[in-house]
Amino acid sequence: MTFGHATLTGRLMVNPGGSAFVQPQHEDESVFIPPGAFDGALDGDTVEIVSRPSLKGMEGRVVKIVERGRSKLVGTLRKAGRRRWYVDVDDPRILQNVAVEAGG
Repeated sequence: MTFGHATLTGRLMVNPGGSAFVQPQHEDESVFIPPGAFDGALDGDTVEIVSRPSLKGMEGRVVKIVERGRSKLVGTLRKAGRRRWYVDVDDPRILQNVAVEAGG
């Protein structure tokens, strides 16, 4: 079964187990987002998703980050190679490390 083409917009709510839900604006039913279907989105981001019916309800995947839900993350800065750094984030709902871009 393929995902539909119509998009829904809502806030991504990640659980520490690796999956998430989006509660679309103006919809009653939340949409399950499986691990690996976040497309770079983080907990609290407003996202656009495409969805499809599944055996347990609606399932979807993120296709666009509309707005970041956080402007700050707390964690430990770690070095990865000669010139690359990342933040090992303390919040268990942030499932991936965050790369630090060189600023100027």
